[in-house]
Amino acid sequence: MGRPLDRRTRARWDALIETEGKAVGLTGCRSVLENKLVNDVFYEGTFRGQPCIVKCSSRAPESIANEYEMSRRLAAVNRGVCAEPLTHWRSPDGEMAFVVMRRLSGPTLSSLLDAGVPETVAAGFAADALEIDEALERAAISHRDIFPGNLMLDDDGHLRLIDLQFSVDFDRPQPDVWLRQHPKYHYLSLGIHPEFGIGVWNDAESLSICLGFLPQTDAVRAARTALKNRAKDRFCRVPVTALERCRIFLYAVSLSFQVLFRPTSEKRARLSDRRAKVKQLLWKGV
Repeated sequence: MGRPLDRRTRARWDALIETEGKAVGLTGCRSVLENKLVNDVFYEGTFRGQPCIVKCSSRAPESIANEYEMSRRLAAVNRGVCAEPLTHWRSPDGEMAFVVMRRLSGPTLSSLLDAGVPETVAAGFAADALEIDEALERAAISHRDIFPGNLMLDDDGHLRLIDLQFSVDFDRPQPDVWLRQHPKYHYLSLGIHPEFGIGVWNDAESLSICLGFLPQTDAVRAARTALKNRAKDRFCRVPVTALERCRIFLYAVSLSFQVLFRPTSEKRARLSDRRAKVKQLLWKGV
């Protein structure tokens, strides 16, 4: 999750939520998480009486508007597949931004898998994955970061897709400037599943992999087969430069050193897994 924010940044966010947040309709906000990847802090509260989550970023503020727009576009196709976007705000200088989303009841699919998913529930999740994939295709969106942690259960028992912060238009994918300026996040931004190479995404395949962690009932196997068939024509590509490939290589080297000097086995394991993914991306190519 990263280190806590510095006091100045945290104080500035608290003040902005109290003033600008209140102006757009936020009330009763309290922080629930700090410094998760590219975001500074998450608050939960209410937006005009509706439970909500507020995602704040000064690291990649331009991505906040992207999350709002992409979520709105996906919800317009099928509002049952994602968290509903409520509003967003960006400071006049462009350095601070937040997006307000309807709060889902949770937990994530990752947490559900840790506890064990009953076979009777797995079929419903398989149907949810197919519905999510169909909505993404109809909306011409490539999510680029589908994994069990970005699928969250709502109070109606269905999975919703979250975190469209770095999603792209499937028909006109553009390199993300912020991600290209921050090589630390290349393992995230330049191909989640190494078998597809650098700069390639396939949401249908990602959803199929998520279903692979469920009990393999007839319904789950049928959904995985359908997703794999869809995946054959669902490659979203963004060109990768030679300089970016070099930066990714240097990042892989730095991860090797980090693994050696991390004090806990948990952190070493997490870094080793990240290093393996990055190395596979390099060797597979575009």
